[in-house]
Amino acid sequence: MLLRLLVQAAIDGVWSSRKIDKLAHENVIYMYLTGNEKPNFRTICNFRKDNKELIVDGTKIKANASNNNSLSEEQLKRLQDIIEKGIKIDEEKDKIYGDKRGDELPPELDTKEKIRKKIEEIEQSRGKRLKRAAKTIIEAHTTGDENQKKKIEEKIKKAEEEIEISGQKSVSITDPESQFMESKKKRNELSYNPQITVDHDSGIIVANDVTQDK
Repeated sequence: MLLRLLVQAAIDGVWSSRKIDKLAHENVIYMYLTGNEKPNFRTICNFRKDNKELIVDGTKIKANASNNNSLSEEQLKRLQDIIEKGIKIDEEKDKIYGDKRGDELPPELDTKEKIRKKIEEIEQSRGKRLKRAAKTIIEAHTTGDENQKKKIEEKIKKAEEEIEISGQKSVSITDPESQFMESKKKRNELSYNPQITVDHDSGIIVANDVTQDK
């Protein structure tokens, strides 16, 4: 409870134990964090003084995501461009073939082989090859129903947001929040880093979290 109080105070730029004491009596946020216990300034001061040293330890756990399903920022942008063009084509076809069910594929894309051929043409025109993961996503989006297409578009959007926030060179489509970390076997794998913070003197765990720290 006191640790939560000190963390919130640090966020607010409050360092005086007496001011923190006052906030714990008057500020709703601080009252919530303390469970309305209202520790006095001496208790806060002693806690901070007695718990200066903390030890943080963690271990890297492989994420439920394949390294092969990670795409670079450039690949994501190209993937988004291709899918957006596909959506525009779908809209145009709907205007032309409005009397049909609406989920029929145009003749030039009515088989997976034709879809793959179309992707190859796009690659050649742009001079760079798409990763297999990107090709699989395009195929799934082209042949999927509206619900599947929406889910794929949401995954791509989330991956784009994560790569912008994290600054990574690539991101996993299946688990965008995981990051490449070096494992105990010295291999770069998509992983998470669960950590615990332990008080140096008592050995008591005071905090725990699952992080993206490498």
